[in-house]
Amino acid sequence: HIAKSTSLQKRDLEPGSCFEAPKREPSQAHSYDWKHRNWIGSALPEGHFIFTYDDGPHNTYSQEIADSWVHAGFEKPTFFWLAKNIRTLPGVVEKINAQGYVIASHSDRHADLGNLAKAQSPNDFNGVNKNTFAPELRDVSPEEFEQWKNTTLDREINRATQLLGHSIGKQVHYFRLPFGSGTKNDQIGDRFQSLDVDHFFWRVDSLDWQDKNPESIRDRVVAQMKSVKSGIILFHDIHRQSLEATKLMIQVLQENKTWKAVPLKALPGLKAGLR
Repeated sequence: HIAKSTSLQKRDLEPGSCFEAPKREPSQAHSYDWKHRNWIGSALPEGHFIFTYDDGPHNTYSQEIADSWVHAGFEKPTFFWLAKNIRTLPGVVEKINAQGYVIASHSDRHADLGNLAKAQSPNDFNGVNKNTFAPELRDVSPEEFEQWKNTTLDREINRATQLLGHSIGKQVHYFRLPFGSGTKNDQIGDRFQSLDVDHFFWRVDSLDWQDKNPESIRDRVVAQMKSVKSGIILFHDIHRQSLEATKLMIQVLQENKTWKAVPLKALPGLKAGLR
């Protein structure tokens, strides 16, 4: 039985954007097939959902979340991790990788890569990127900005993905842009093409980063699952409430047999999942 929540609003029934990053008009990419390589999970059969976790690894929550799924006997979710955390927690990476989880790239430092790719100068940065890049831009002249931007995109996408591949001992074919920002951008698409990665958005946004109440998170996710019928679900593995909400969602799946957790490779047409 799912408890009713009086705090749910109309927006809770709609797929959200991570951290509520502003919407951007897409451009046309020439080398990367965004139409067939940008996934939200709408192609899944009704009742099938892919659980994903962003922003780890965390020194405790990632492992507890992974163990919760293993003990429940359900298909394993996918982790989209930051290179900056992978560097500092190699033991967590090694253990969860050994458990058979899919670990995918989520950039290096969680900058807004869509905003970065479109910027012509630091004046074009939003608040996220001003906070992320301000220290290193002090020594970059206006004439050097474009070169710095390209080098930084390489670090956030190419080098972060290659670092993860080295850490888990295999090539990485999955990526999620922080905030989901930068889909259909040519500069980002070129890098995805060179790495041969697919990009993964979401249809269900738990908003677990801002909601501290596990029951409210569960109710929000359940409401969206009922609305969209199938798709990719976004959680984060760096918060205590996300761990507790995970346990509640496992109970939901145990009680509701019409819903099924499936792995990322269950996406129809996902060639990268067959590697």
